[in-house]
Amino acid sequence: MQTYLTKTPFLRFLMPFVAGIVVCIVFKLNIEIHWTLLTAFAALSTACYLLLRKRKIQVLFGLMLNVFFFACGIETCYLYRVTNHPDHYSHFIKNHEQKYIAYICNIPQEKAKSVKCNVHILEQEKDGKFKNASGELIVYLEKGNRALPSYGDKLIFTGLPKLISEPNNPFEFNYKQYLAYKNIFHQVYLKDEDYIIDGKYKSNALFDFAIGLKTNLLNTLKENGLSGNEYAVTAALMLGYDDEISSDLMTAYSHTGTLHVLSVSGLHVGVLFLALNFLIRLPKRRAFDILKTVIILCCLWFYALLSGLSPSVIRSTAMFSFVLFGVIFNKKGQIYNSIFASAFIMLLFDPFLVIDSGFQLSYLAVIGIVFLFPYIYKWYIPRRKWDDLIWKMFAVSLSAQIITLPITLYYFHQFPVLFFIANMLVIPLSYVVMFGSVFIVLFSKVKVIAMIITWIVSKSVWIMNTFTEWLDQLEFSYISDINTGFIDMIILFFLLITITNAFLRKSPLSLMASLCIITFILISGLVFKLEGNPSQLVVFHFNKESTIGIIGNKSATYLNDSIRTDNSRSLQTIASFNTISGIQKLKSIVMKPGVYQFTYVDKKWSWLNGCDLSSY
Repeated sequence: MQTYLTKTPFLRFLMPFVAGIVVCIVFKLNIEIHWTLLTAFAALSTACYLLLRKRKIQVLFGLMLNVFFFACGIETCYLYRVTNHPDHYSHFIKNHEQKYIAYICNIPQEKAKSVKCNVHILEQEKDGKFKNASGELIVYLEKGNRALPSYGDKLIFTGLPKLISEPNNPFEFNYKQYLAYKNIFHQVYLKDEDYIIDGKYKSNALFDFAIGLKTNLLNTLKENGLSGNEYAVTAALMLGYDDEISSDLMTAYSHTGTLHVLSVSGLHVGVLFLALNFLIRLPKRRAFDILKTVIILCCLWFYALLSGLSPSVIRSTAMFSFVLFGVIFNKKGQIYNSIFASAFIMLLFDPFLVIDSGFQLSYLAVIGIVFLFPYIYKWYIPRRKWDDLIWKMFAVSLSAQIITLPITLYYFHQFPVLFFIANMLVIPLSYVVMFGSVFIVLFSKVKVIAMIITWIVSKSVWIMNTFTEWLDQLEFSYISDINTGFIDMIILFFLLITITNAFLRKSPLSLMASLCIITFILISGLVFKLEGNPSQLVVFHFNKESTIGIIGNKSATYLNDSIRTDNSRSLQTIASFNTISGIQKLKSIVMKPGVYQFTYVDKKWSWLNGCDLSSY
């Protein structure tokens, strides 16, 4: 273990750095605790320096290094949280409407009755005067007769920002927390008369160019005839723009284990890297190797710019960039160090990425492929090229699926059984769509060629969607309702490590540890099954409807005030509650308007549904 840490110094830096970030996030350190920790660190540093001057103590130096990166993690996270900045707009919000000057910092999303956009505050009215301010909030603009706003528009508006609402139901997706990790805490709804657009604001030339390019590319796809799901999936594959994909289609891709193709991430950057590595042929000399690396890096970052510099593609491109540098300067043995170095740099710029599921899955999948693929590939020796290609695809998919399994179960509570079959068709077609969409843009002025390519791309997307939805309808396509908590995820990771070590190194100790963990899982599962869940009364609140759940002994009876046939959000919330609570028996009753009485835990309860008390 010590030898491995010596070869991967960035892992030694990353572990205490991540620990500091997690501590800062969990305990939400305020300024008093922050300065206390920094003072304690300064005192400890001084004491260690005085000791090390007289006598070199390796253990003390290692401890000091870990404390230093731990403190760096806390400081990075503290400084990244915008509410800790003295000029953040939230410190000066009054209980009445104020005037703000801001600019739209993303591509506005058109909804049924409004336009949703993120704005960055530039100035805020304080004591009757405009003063500099900072921070980002969500603005919903009423749809009126005026033209739709666009990225970079400068807004002058009057409103009262309100805090993002807490989730109303147990185990519901915490949208407030999700936005808080993106440093967004408030939202405001503006009518036509509440705001004016005062020209364009130039914030960052690079991002302005990237967003403008992304907007033009999306318009080009539409102008060449792509629409509906075909346009939505093509935009997601090419540019990482998935705002227009329907929730049902997104769910189908999730159930079949192919959701990763709908976001520009490691898969897309990896494909581009392999294509460039194959096409660029230079003599086998160090100078030409460096030149080839520079060319590939320029192409990768141009693609990142082409996709609008979305967080996922920046993460993937940065990872590949570090790996390329590691291969050039440190040979292939340092690939792990390059991966950890990229993670360290990414967290240095955005420490909240440490709790981002996409960040975790990306790095785990890459580590799994690098480590497990060579072993899995040796299980079978292909004799033909096409056989070898299929086997490599299977080995890569299996490597990534194995190492990400615990965290996938924790976040999504499901396992895609047919992930390999789905990926066998979806991934090759996604390549066709990716490269085809690029050719649509290149030949958009040559209408005949653009129409042919558009037809090919459209049919490819249609086949992808149809095949994915067909697989999703099969009863055995995925295993759902897998109740996996945080502790369960940690236990599964330990089991994965011990089993892998037992098979690869023939370690009897690891085999015994694996058997002990499996025994513990079986016993705890049996105890949980026999124990049953405690009785509870749960009230679910949804838009214009409510549900009361009477829970007890692994069963649930739901009293609904309407039939939910098209409200996927409410259905998903209740399904998530059933999964995590271990509900096995379900009963649903639709209540007609009236007053209902029922008994729960020896108490009588009344429910007034769809009417008022004046009629009783």
